[in-house]
Amino acid sequence: MSRGSQQLVAYIALKHPLSIDLDQAEDELSLQRIGELRDHLKQTLPSYMLPRAWSLLPDIPLTRNGKIDRKALLATERHSTYQSQQQKLNSQQFVAPRNAIEEVLASIWLSVLNIEKVSVHDDFFNLGGLSFDAVRCLSLIKEQLNKTLSLGDMWECRTIARLATYMQKSRAGERRLVILGEGESASQYFMIHPGGGQVVGYYPLAERLTGTSLGISASARDIDNGGMKSIAFIAQRYIELIRRQQQRGPYTLIGWSSGSYIAFEIAFQLERLGEGVAGLFIIDAPAPLEHTPVLPMDMLKGFFEDLGLGLSIKLIDGFSLSSLDQKAQFARICDHFNQIQAVPLDREQLYPIFRVFSACVNASRDYDPLLMQVPESARSLVGVKKTHAPITVIRAQQGLVTEFARHPYQQELHWGWCQLSHSQVQGITLPGTHHTLLQAPQVAAVADCISRHSNQV
Repeated sequence: MSRGSQQLVAYIALKHPLSIDLDQAEDELSLQRIGELRDHLKQTLPSYMLPRAWSLLPDIPLTRNGKIDRKALLATERHSTYQSQQQKLNSQQFVAPRNAIEEVLASIWLSVLNIEKVSVHDDFFNLGGLSFDAVRCLSLIKEQLNKTLSLGDMWECRTIARLATYMQKSRAGERRLVILGEGESASQYFMIHPGGGQVVGYYPLAERLTGTSLGISASARDIDNGGMKSIAFIAQRYIELIRRQQQRGPYTLIGWSSGSYIAFEIAFQLERLGEGVAGLFIIDAPAPLEHTPVLPMDMLKGFFEDLGLGLSIKLIDGFSLSSLDQKAQFARICDHFNQIQAVPLDREQLYPIFRVFSACVNASRDYDPLLMQVPESARSLVGVKKTHAPITVIRAQQGLVTEFARHPYQQELHWGWCQLSHSQVQGITLPGTHHTLLQAPQVAAVADCISRHSNQV
């Protein structure tokens, strides 16, 4: 962590030092070295562990005992963001904000990313921004510009210029289908959001697939509009989005965690509409055969664990929050993590995402495809929901999400999905945990698995 701010700094000493003046802007060769190292770390570290600032030194300062002198490192004050260094070498490409909205957005980006200069064409995520930073930006945009945006908006627009244009010309915050990656092949992969409603977690997978990857996201607004009352209703709404993008099947669907249940229901409903589903990929989720309600504290633990910030969930074991309502419970946990782990959690920014998470988890626990019910016939039992789509279940080799531990098919590779399929179900285990399967380096194996088992026509 750098002094006075919450950001990771990498200090680098090259084995063969470069001939550079460290009191001047780094030259092109030194920038290239940092860029290469940064790209390498992106393939081996989860996003929250990537350094945002870098300092190239002639050597690493040591104490008299031969240990790294951390105080001397902090005293160098030569670290700067990778993108800031790049801008110094490409100043002719810099474009300053051109209107009031771009001015406000630039100010927000500078504050959140802790950088000194930003062009309206700089990519937020290439600047080192993480999904958590994007959430902070969205909160400040709502506060300063009175515009409600989604993470999907942030992910697809990516630059100040595009985001400002979108805010002026579109119904901001209504974006549900997000283009996560565009490959050379004609294949399309529809990726359904997990519990929190966000799809940016799919990005490492999307950039490794050869086709176009489209994420379907959700927000707290969907709860307020009654759009998340059941998995079947959610799937019906998402099919409308999918068919606008791809009018006819066969379709390829990917669901991670709670998103797997929505993806399955989408496959089932598409087939009832006469469409084909080429493949259904389930990422680390058992078949929806377990319907025990999730306790409030378990819901909170699951959410903070899913944030992927390395939070120690054990720190909130034994908390007694029963006398508080849901929002107060959430605020108490945020404050606790801020005090103990110095993690900058903003409860006002995260609470709407937690609402979506809770709604998804509860809808998933209520979802029982073995008891297919039809509202117009007084919810009478008419059969079992099954799909003809080939199902591939990708399971994490390490760890086990607590809520899945008691699943009746825990010991089976197919994890119970064979009960819901007329076709082949293949179970595969890959290195990683539930929360790291879609992060580098584990995600490469997931992408390879999906590519090999896709039956796109």
